Amino acid sequence: MLNVRSLISNFSVALLAQGIAFAVSCVISLLLPAFIDVAEFGYWQLFILFANYVGLFHLGLNDGVYLIEGGRSRSQIDKSAIKSLFTCGAAFQCVFAVVIIVFALIVPMEPKREFVFIATAIFLLLANFTNYWGYVFQAMNETKLYSASVAINRLVFLVPLLLCMLLGCRDFQIYVAFYLFAQAIALLFCLYKARDFLKEHMMAWKETIVQTFSTIRVGAKLMIASLFGMLIIGSMQFFVDSQGDIEMFSKFSFALSMVAFFMIFIYQASMVLFPALRQTSEEEQKEVFVTARDGLDAILPVIFLFYYPAVALLMLWLPQYELSFSLFALLLPICIFDGKMDLIGTTYLKVLRGESLLLKINLVSLLACLACIGLNAWLFNSLTVLSILLACVVAGRSLFTEFLVENKLHTDHTPAGLEIVGLSAVFIAVTMLAPTWLAIAIYAVCYFAFLWVNRNRSLAAFRTLKNKSK
Repeated sequence: MLNVRSLISNFSVALLAQGIAFAVSCVISLLLPAFIDVAEFGYWQLFILFANYVGLFHLGLNDGVYLIEGGRSRSQIDKSAIKSLFTCGAAFQCVFAVVIIVFALIVPMEPKREFVFIATAIFLLLANFTNYWGYVFQAMNETKLYSASVAINRLVFLVPLLLCMLLGCRDFQIYVAFYLFAQAIALLFCLYKARDFLKEHMMAWKETIVQTFSTIRVGAKLMIASLFGMLIIGSMQFFVDSQGDIEMFSKFSFALSMVAFFMIFIYQASMVLFPALRQTSEEEQKEVFVTARDGLDAILPVIFLFYYPAVALLMLWLPQYELSFSLFALLLPICIFDGKMDLIGTTYLKVLRGESLLLKINLVSLLACLACIGLNAWLFNSLTVLSILLACVVAGRSLFTEFLVENKLHTDHTPAGLEIVGLSAVFIAVTMLAPTWLAIAIYAVCYFAFLWVNRNRSLAAFRTLKNKSK
């Protein structure tokens, strides 16, 4: 049976940790651009872009442990095997890091870009080692430990970040160095909390290697599916960077970073939900899905109303990023559809062991995204068109996945997803064409009409949640 009180407790801690991460992200995205020039901020964003993909180099080991061990307690899990897998994974990831550093040193490139590659190699080790234990904690439903590591990471980074800005440091490399230091501290925390695992004896190396490959086979599909999902948005950034204009890349990435603000809490909910759902019956999984789907349909579209006051304030603070705010409006629907995809799409496909299906969905979506990039480069060469096409791909992926999960769980279908597509189109249209006060009025009327049409589903979802929490 789903322990809602435990779920809420874990989610509360996760929210606290991500609240700290959110504050740091605000400082990075809203204050840092005012203290360093656009080009330096572009190199910072390039490092963050590369850092987002270091998970590729664990080859699916972390995901495999997460899937195989999900739902087992600390007393039930094989600690010797977990330690052995970690050691083997650490060995081959060190090889990858050395290859990246050698590549950076022998291939001609700008010194700052060379620094980004070397820093990424170091971050690869720190982040993947930390995330390995984070996945183990999550699998055991000890998500509070993972959340604590996130909070420690962000707080350790926040102090030197603010100090450097106050001292007028304009070199992005200093900020990257402190970013790596904070990640190292988070790793030490995880190793301390996993010390009972580290005290266990290693399995024989032959057995370790066999089990490592077996675990990678399980996790590779999920890892590649996650990679494809990230590349749907990331490919746009790589395309903009390939144009050679670091300032344009900086502004486009800044728009995406603002979108990421709104995604933080959805990602944390999915992190907490997965191990809890693995311990429940099929009927309860179905009930949670319907509640989450209908509740998200009611809540997420309100994000569009926050756009107007947020941009009004940001324009006063960062007028040099005016283009970013225009792109932000076009990209904002991603918050809704990627949020639903992560919480009730990806999470449920993992629970139902549909990694192969998730891989196919994300691959098709990525190919569609690449086709959009090519179409835009051929016909339009416009970041505005590119942003709209990206939002369409993300929305299509979310709606299709939701439909498939509904079929797998044998639940009813709802037209609310398509209605939210309509709300998104209204938001983009009025934001681009109407004065701000009129845009707010028109969208608010449409949103409340949507709530009225779907009031029965929304109220049922909130009643279910209220009853479950008692």
